[in-house]
Amino acid sequence: MPSGQKAASALLRRQTLKGTLCRQARMALTHADNAVNHLVPI
Repeated sequence: MPSGQKAASALLRRQTLKGTLCRQARMALTHADNAVNHLVPI
């Protein structure tokens, strides 16, 4: 039982880390798009 809880906690932590990285990457891409739009008016 404790080992199962430890595995579940590790999996949850890994998913949270992945979600945070994805969110940061998406925000960085959005900032880059905004910068390009400001530099190059369409």
